[in-house]
Formats: sequence, structure tokens, C-alpha cells
Amino acid sequence: MKKVLFGLFALSTVAMAAETNLYLRAGADLNGEYDVINYEGTKVNKDEADDFSWEIAVEATREIYPKVELGLGLAYQKHGDAKSAFNHEVYGENEWDDTTLEMPGYTSIPLYVVAKYNFDAINNFVPYVKANLGYSFNDEDGDLKVHGTINEPFENDPDYIVTEEWGGKADVKIENGLYYGIGAGFEYNNFTMDLMYQVNQAEAEITLDENEKIKKDYDYSRVTLSFGYKFNF
Repeated sequence: MKKVLFGLFALSTVAMAAETNLYLRAGADLNGEYDVINYEGTKVNKDEADDFSWEIAVEATREIYPKVELGLGLAYQKHGDAKSAFNHEVYGENEWDDTTLEMPGYTSIPLYVVAKYNFDAINNFVPYVKANLGYSFNDEDGDLKVHGTINEPFENDPDYIVTEEWGGKADVKIENGLYYGIGAGFEYNNFTMDLMYQVNQAEAEITLDENEKIKKDYDYSRVTLSFGYKFNF
């Protein structure tokens, strides 16, 4: 909450200045991807995001030079869980273990600087390019879940396979990191639409047991399609 209040205070400081533009945006990710975590030859997750990922943002800018805007932004970004990884291990004849690992996604609240360049209008359409750079406060959305089935032949009948299920979970913590994005769009009668390539950098700390923890990069990258509206003050 303190992070959000600090961000809102910073935005309000910019908004109090003369000739301020306030943008409200909502967007959806088109192709979210995570860093793949590998541990001792085992793939913990796939790179694709499995769930719908979205964001809302508020940005306050001023025109510091003709056609050039600079300001601050604050966003709430909900990243979907990574796709589950399936691992198959053979122990011997007719014996195997099918293991599924489910790595959680995370939520990001980045506070960032916005730089925007507006081109000349074309039939009331104003094309622009923009870039964001800031710091992402990340929070995990759950634990690492593990589910497996051990399959082995019945002692008195090798043709009959016995299946035994097992499961567990491991604590996951997501560390904060850099946030950046770059993209382009257009404005029409104060409505905006843009495509942004964005990255939230993060590290995942997974507690396997009380004596072992692993840390791996767990960045989230995607292209986001956003729609918004600009208020002038």
C-alpha cells in the first residue's frame, strides 16, 4: 500500500502542473512469455502464459518540448500463471513417473517514467511512439504445485499396471526488478490505442526444503494492446 500511495503522490505532483495530460489505459497481453526455469535437468515451467493477462494504468505527462511529452506512470499488471511443465521419467521396464509442475504467475505494480513523441496529425489521427522505464514491485500469486503418478506392474501380474498418485507444493517468492516498455499507437479525439512490448524483470526464489533454496530469473515479457482516454488539465 505504501508503494501505491507513493506512486499516486508522485503522479499528483505532476498533475498539479499546468497543461497536464492524464491518460487512463486498460490493456490485454497478446503473447505473454516467462523465462523457463530449469533445475537439475527438470523443466519447472513452459515459457507461455496459461491464463489471461491484463493491466490498468494511469499516466500524467507534460509537453516539455513541441510534440514531446514527459511524465510518470503507475500500473497494476496481472500476469497469468505459466503453462504447466510435464516431465516423464522411466525407472525400468513398465515403470515410470509422470510429474506435472505448476509454477505460479505474479502481479506487478510498476512505477515508471513515460516519454512520448507525437507526430503530425493525419485526418485527426495523431500517431505517436512512447517508451516506459521504471521499477516493478512484484508479488507472487501462489506456490509451486507438484502432482505425479507412479506407474508400476502389479507384483503377481506384470501385465497389470498399478498407478499411485502423489502431490506437494513449494513456497515461491518473487523479487522486484526493472520494468521497461516501448511501443507505438495513435490518438483520435482524446481516445488512444497502442501496442507496447513490455518486460517485468524478476527472480523467483523456490524453497525446496528447509536446507535448499534456488533462485532463477523469471522475467515476464509480452506485447500488450491497450485502449485509453486522455484528459487535459
